[in-house]
Amino acid sequence: MKRIVGILIVAILIAVMSSGCTSTSKIANSDLQISSEFFHLRIIETGRMEDGNAYEIIVDDDTEVLYLYIHSYYHTTMTPILNTDGTPKLLSDFDTIN
Repeated sequence: MKRIVGILIVAILIAVMSSGCTSTSKIANSDLQISSEFFHLRIIETGRMEDGNAYEIIVDDDTEVLYLYIHSYYHTTMTPILNTDGTPKLLSDFDTIN
């Protein structure tokens, strides 16, 4: 009986571990809104970096400031994207690049 229970537990663990998580994909022709009464954010680009971490470029619709959001299994980071002079990069700057 113990052997059957052990085999069942191993089979369940293998099934759970092999399912994994899905990867992020590019947002096609539409922006994802993240809003509340305090902020209005919009994801304008998503993808993966060379090290496998997922990233998103987010714009604050109130200030038009761009943010870089990086998330992986171990950490999450959100930081404003800055111009070379240290001022925040705006959506108009991003539109001229792309």
